[in-house]
Amino acid sequence: MLVSADMLTNPERHTGRWLRVFRRIATWFVYIGGALPLLWLIAFYSFIVRVRLSAGVWPDSSAVFDRHSFHFHFHELLVTSGAFLLPLFFVSWIVGSSGYALTSPGVLSSRRFFVLLIPWCAALALVFIDPASFMDWYFFRS
Repeated sequence: MLVSADMLTNPERHTGRWLRVFRRIATWFVYIGGALPLLWLIAFYSFIVRVRLSAGVWPDSSAVFDRHSFHFHFHELLVTSGAFLLPLFFVSWIVGSSGYALTSPGVLSSRRFFVLLIPWCAALALVFIDPASFMDWYFFRS
């Protein structure tokens, strides 16, 4: 983009436009980041259902088969990479959304931020509680 004479003489006017673009991008980042753990949980439990339909039994830690024996390579790659990248994205999401909330008051209220934090708490609870031991089978059985 070329620098016009108007940009040099009136930088405040153009700074506001870039700030609006930044806020729009940051808003999408915050909302997609809030939904990301739910998308990972859907991918993980759809993998479990897919194994159930293929094997005929629910997988658990005492199963005689492992996750590699089904040849669901793309699905397995999606779930495994999501499991390792989700904590990194969580830290960047917290820093980004709290910084966004501090720089644009009223746009992302604290109530809305905590509503977006609920999927992260649900994902952590399911990972640590794991009532059917699917996580144990997936990550430690292979």
